[in-house]
Parts: sequence; structure tokens; C-alpha cells
Amino acid sequence: MFNPSIIIAKKHNPFSKVLFFTVLQLLFMVNGLAQCEYQSAIEVNELQIGNMITWVTVKEFNNDKFIIQKSIDGIIFKIVGEVEGAKHSEEEKKYRYLDTSLGHTKAYYRLIQIDNEGGEHYSPTVIINRVIDNNFLLTGMSSPFTDAEFSCSLRSNLEGDMLLNIRNTNTSEIIDTKQWPIVKGLNVVTLDFMKYPLATYEIDFVLVGEKETIVVNKVDSDKVPNIDYVVKE
Repeated sequence: MFNPSIIIAKKHNPFSKVLFFTVLQLLFMVNGLAQCEYQSAIEVNELQIGNMITWVTVKEFNNDKFIIQKSIDGIIFKIVGEVEGAKHSEEEKKYRYLDTSLGHTKAYYRLIQIDNEGGEHYSPTVIINRVIDNNFLLTGMSSPFTDAEFSCSLRSNLEGDMLLNIRNTNTSEIIDTKQWPIVKGLNVVTLDFMKYPLATYEIDFVLVGEKETIVVNKVDSDKVPNIDYVVKE
């Protein structure tokens, strides 16, 4: 079986689709027994908001979860996220994970499939070189769940008025439009959600033709998560 340890990514503009390799089936092997069988090559799509990693399984045996690891130098890998597996399945299962931690034009990704007994099964490593030049980048948010106020931070290379479109995802209707003055560097955008009904909303951030979108859920106060996050000085 063709199983390279590192595959160089191809670049596409505006989206960079990265293929590990173009075999129709990719197997993680342990002692000759496949834990997962994949429909096709794993892909990484370059988006303005981050790198989207996608993979599709057609068979899973004893599969607990997938761990997504990232490296800047291709040597030291750190966990950036995990996705729950289907345990046992012979049906097509689609998975994806969005890595919004940018700041480097080159990054290395790999998956670790974990079985129910704790066995680890690694994927090949992919290298992605980002080609999208962001005029601004969302860097954080208070929480995707709110009963009153929502705030997010963004870093911009430009000055100007940013257009904010707030859209109800159930109806696709834009219920509110705002303009927010943006300066070069770090900006904080704060929106009042108290006047909106309980629903899921998309917020489009548009500046000089560039757009990024995030999802915010208006919920009852008892469903707002208690964020207790202390940063060491």
C-alpha cells in the first residue's frame, strides 16, 4: 500500500485544497487490521477564517475518536482539537474540523484515530501553505451562546467602516445591519442581542469586499455557559 509519511500540499486560489494523495481508499493499519476505512484522500481547504480539515469514512471498527494535531515545524505536534468517532459503522460518515489558529503561512496537520482500547493510529502528515492574504482576521469571541451581549475581537490591516449583517439562519433573512468603524490593529466589536428573539444567527463581517461569517446563538440565560478562564500573567 502506498503510504508516504509526508505529502506536500497543492495550492489553489482563493481556496487551497490539499490532498494527502489520490488513492481511493486510505487505511489506518495496526497489526494488519484496519480500524477505519476512508472513502478518499483527506482534504484541507484554506478559508479566510482558517484551515478546514475534512475526511470521510466508509467503515469504522472500534473507533472512539479522532485527534487533530498541528505543527509549525513538522516535528513538534500539538493537539488542536478532537472529533468523536462513530464507534462501529459500515455507512459513510463525514467529518470536519476548522482550525482558526492562524498566524503562520505554513502548517503541518495529521490525524490520530483512537480505538476504544486506547490504541493510536496515525495518518500521514500534510503540509499546507496559505496563499490568502487577509485584510482582517477574527481572533476571538466572548461565547457563541448569549442572552444579552456578544463581543468579538478582530485584527485589521485596513481602516474603514465595516458592514455587519445579522441574519436569522432559519429564515435566511437579514434582520439587522450595522456599520462599525475599524482601525488598523486590534478591534473589539460589541453587539446587543437582547432585542433579538431566541434563534441561531449568522453575522457577516464585510470590509473592502472581504467577508467572514460566524454563528451566534441567542439562548435563555440559564443556557449561557459560565466562562471562568484565568490567563497566567
